[in-house]
Amino acid sequence: MSFIKRLFGKKDSEKPAKENPTVPYDTVLERQGYINLGRSIFPLVRNKNESKFTLQMPAGSELCTKPIAGDLLVVYVIDADKEFQYINYGMVEKYRLSFEDLEKAGLRNLFGKTEGNLQIQTIQTSNENNPDGLPFFRIILDGTYDVSLLAGANFLDKMKDVAKDDVIAFAAPRKDVLLLSPVSNRMTLSQMGLTAGTLYINAINDDNNTALSNQILIRRNGQWTAHENTADEFYLKITEL
Repeated sequence: MSFIKRLFGKKDSEKPAKENPTVPYDTVLERQGYINLGRSIFPLVRNKNESKFTLQMPAGSELCTKPIAGDLLVVYVIDADKEFQYINYGMVEKYRLSFEDLEKAGLRNLFGKTEGNLQIQTIQTSNENNPDGLPFFRIILDGTYDVSLLAGANFLDKMKDVAKDDVIAFAAPRKDVLLLSPVSNRMTLSQMGLTAGTLYINAINDDNNTALSNQILIRRNGQWTAHENTADEFYLKITEL
């Protein structure tokens, strides 16, 4: 079994896919008691180039989204246990919420999940050719909302302590994988990028709807820059980061 598969083995068989973007908001679910609106709102991080985010929607039907950086955005959903129902502006108006209310509720619920559940996996890069290599990290929550943690600025700031660096890099190659690296150690950053690229390509080839992004996001002083995870766009410029 390869290094990548040992660390990031497939989890697709462990959980049924919840995402069903064609399902409109169903008031029957509310009547049956499956949805407690305030506690069921969550942010999901998705690629902005997915078709459901590029379609022209009728007024009021536009999905509630917010850009993060590069090709990633946050979309807000109601977690109805067996599926996600995307929140649009018509629903927000119906419940007399503001976008800020939606964002606060989603982050509150998300970080409520982290209490006692968040894990940081250390991935060593040192070997006989690189004995001083520093580790990078995988941030693990529950396989569904791991990458959603990118939506929380306070959380991201705390990750500086994990990376032991004021400038940190994130990669989200799959919807269930979030990686973190210090930027000051170029070898470690390069190793994270190579790992992320392999995971992304494998997810694309598997055609299992888990692939997310092949970009490296650099966070410095609360601001993002995005770099394509390729030799031309990232590795040749790594000394400039």
